[in-house]
Amino acid sequence: YYYPGSAYDFTNDASSYIDQLSSTGNYNRITLNGKTSKLVELSNGENYLCHVVIEYNMDKVVAGATEFLKNGLIFFSIGLVLLLVLYYFLAHIFLVKNVLKLKDASKEFSDNLNNDNIDIVIPNIKSKDEIGELSKSFISLCLWSIPYGLGAGLVDAVLNNYVALHYASRHMSWLHCMWGIGATIGPFFMSLALAYKNSWPLGYRSIGFIQLFLTIILFLTLKLWKKEGKSDVENTSTPLFETIRIKGAIEIMLSFFCYCAIEQTCGLWAASWLVKVKKINEVRAASFASFFFLGVTVGRALSGFITYKLNDKQMVRLGEGIIVLGILLMIQPFSEALSLYSLIIIGLGCAPIYPSLMHATPILFGKKQSQSVMGVQMASAYIGNICMPPLFGIIGEKLGIGLFPIYIAVLLLVMYVMHERLLKKRT
Repeated sequence: YYYPGSAYDFTNDASSYIDQLSSTGNYNRITLNGKTSKLVELSNGENYLCHVVIEYNMDKVVAGATEFLKNGLIFFSIGLVLLLVLYYFLAHIFLVKNVLKLKDASKEFSDNLNNDNIDIVIPNIKSKDEIGELSKSFISLCLWSIPYGLGAGLVDAVLNNYVALHYASRHMSWLHCMWGIGATIGPFFMSLALAYKNSWPLGYRSIGFIQLFLTIILFLTLKLWKKEGKSDVENTSTPLFETIRIKGAIEIMLSFFCYCAIEQTCGLWAASWLVKVKKINEVRAASFASFFFLGVTVGRALSGFITYKLNDKQMVRLGEGIIVLGILLMIQPFSEALSLYSLIIIGLGCAPIYPSLMHATPILFGKKQSQSVMGVQMASAYIGNICMPPLFGIIGEKLGIGLFPIYIAVLLLVMYVMHERLLKKRT
């Protein structure tokens, strides 16, 4: 029985005895010639026999572990793509066709109502659950949305700053990839609840229990987060207006504002543009519009691997270039298929921008100010989500929905200029 690095050749009996000693923990870990080793003492219980040194080449161990991790992530990405494709077909069965049927029925109902061919009676919701109660007061629904929004915004800002401080850029990309998976699966849960039980409360309760479970996990692991979250430089709280006056803060805020405006406007208006301008069938347009978010999610999974070669600045520029390519494919007049697949390309371009900007915040602004800057840039992102899609709705109604690609291009241009100005000011 031969041990590398030693001159001993044992019999089978001695080999099994060594294994027995190792399994019972009768050894000490030592360092020999810069290598991690085990020092095993051989004894028959009464008489000392010898010591055996077992050396480990840690470089090979680390290389093997890294290779295993990379292969595991590749298989994970492939599984993720297959999962999202499966979701597309299920969503097409449960959601898209039913929504289109509902739209046609609503149009027919509206036409009959305008012609005075039908009397309308809208019954009150008589269920005694929380949905029945909220239906009685729209104000209550709005009030309950306030703590929901505060909690979501707080978790978003703090979690992103924590990952930006303590993890690599690839981890930030994969974090937001997981967000995309959750955002994709969430509506699927609701569609199943409606399809099988015809129950909105069941869908809300299912998601609510998942959120409650996550909250419990977070509370139980608070000590671990504090232990792993120690930093050489403590975060300092900076007042809002002082944060805005930090050099580069306006540029990063506008960058996030424009990015989220692009993402949300594409998600809400791409299908309408395909139908109205490209004259594409409504079912196909709705399906390919959902592929935009597929592109974002898959793109973030792939971005994690690309960050092994590119830094945050390069990832943002790469994403901006891919969005430009997607816009050009969208407006080209030669192929309907290219216009459809352009939404996937734009989604892939959006994928690395948000997580890369997040991860770059402590690098650009320093660890002391990162949390304050993270807060204002998240607020700017939410404002872009809220304001810019409705603004395009007004523009589209007045000037035509055909301006959709130009609207996205203008937002992209502003984001590019702001990001480049930020780099000049902070690097």
